[in-house]
Amino acid sequence: MKKSINIFVPEWVPLANKGEEAIVLGMADVLFPEQKVTIHLLDMKADHVYEKDGIIVYPGRWFYADWRSREFGFGLSWERFYSSCCSLLRNVLNRITPNWVNKPQYPLKAIEKSLVRFHQGEKASSSKEHALYQIFQCDYIIGGHNGGLNEYVCHTLSLLKKYGHHFGIFGSSLKPKLKEGPVCKIFRDTLSLADFIYVRNPIAKKWAEHYMPEIPVNLCPDPAFGMYPNDSITVDEILRENKLDNFINTKLIAMTVCEPAPIARNCFSIYSSPNRKLKEHRLLLGQLVKHILETTDANILFLPHAIGPEKALDDRFVASEILKTISFDSSRVAVLRADLNGRILKQLIGYSSLLVAERIHSIIGSVKVNTPFFSIGVKADSRIIGIVKDMLKAEENIYYLENPDIQSLIDKFDELWQNLPAIREKQTIINEEILAWLTKAADEIRQIIDTRIRSVDEKYSL
Repeated sequence: MKKSINIFVPEWVPLANKGEEAIVLGMADVLFPEQKVTIHLLDMKADHVYEKDGIIVYPGRWFYADWRSREFGFGLSWERFYSSCCSLLRNVLNRITPNWVNKPQYPLKAIEKSLVRFHQGEKASSSKEHALYQIFQCDYIIGGHNGGLNEYVCHTLSLLKKYGHHFGIFGSSLKPKLKEGPVCKIFRDTLSLADFIYVRNPIAKKWAEHYMPEIPVNLCPDPAFGMYPNDSITVDEILRENKLDNFINTKLIAMTVCEPAPIARNCFSIYSSPNRKLKEHRLLLGQLVKHILETTDANILFLPHAIGPEKALDDRFVASEILKTISFDSSRVAVLRADLNGRILKQLIGYSSLLVAERIHSIIGSVKVNTPFFSIGVKADSRIIGIVKDMLKAEENIYYLENPDIQSLIDKFDELWQNLPAIREKQTIINEEILAWLTKAADEIRQIIDTRIRSVDEKYSL
């Protein structure tokens, strides 16, 4: 067994989103618990290669055209406007000339030229090629984290496979809203080349079984379930540095709040204005915070699970806007401002009596540390149904935001708060099942990867 292993994740993984980070770190923890793992990944915001916490980050623009990765969203900033226009343009092209997606993005032409040169024995001719050579020397490729697997990543995986680089899919949501057509065919063609496919929720598996029944697709929990938390000594020191050590020495409720597209589009269905939806969302959660402070002796700590890249996607901004709607005792409420990694945030959730969560990956983080959770979200988010409701069997822990009111939200919180021991007992059993399930899947994947790595090593040793 190799003492160290390098894994390439060929999708955009914005480390500012701690849920995305938790997936790749969990992937390393569950697949290679006895080896040193270096993750190599792409970030569309990066303009140079850098390393952070054992992760090497490369510019995503080397592989993908920027405009194809932009997502629709609400906001008044130029960047948000540009992103929304890019998203709308792709949707128009999909309707007018759907086969346009079959053409790989122009950056892949340069990638293929480098692949050809390397396979012909030529040396890297630039700093960029030296970095690409480092990627191509990785032991294995694991794609599909979160919702990152799209038609553009499929083009990349197919190209790398063409030049002998093997890959598997682990932790993907696939595209359950996608219907038969050119994009579906791209998925089918690429997934047929994979060594293994493990999706993270039942909805993704049903979609794959319907549109590509000839391809074996397995179901297992999100890799982030298996990410180890930081040790308590390190986390306690970080709390002291952030002047929060005395704050959490009493009963604590952790909160994660956010306003991504599923919530911004689908909460408060009685309103059509996006701005009105967000205003009502903040007012609602502000009243929940006020109720918690008035009826419990717990402090509240907002844990940011995304800190950008835009203000609207910064959980610290959302938390601050929520707190502006109420008067509160600042000695009992705090917003964690520091940029902390997913392992530290998971340990902080472990310090809490309850997690009140809009961020799905904070709920996933609560499992390994066995903290009861209260999930707040929308039915349009397939993770709420596929992961929280079906996989964690916790429908009674969910509050839906499509038609909310403060009284029913408070009633749901009170019900959970008064029954924490029973909820924790039930959750302990489910948590053990989830982690055992993930471990079994990881063992199966590891055997496949080890076989591939050994075959490559033997080939080059001849």
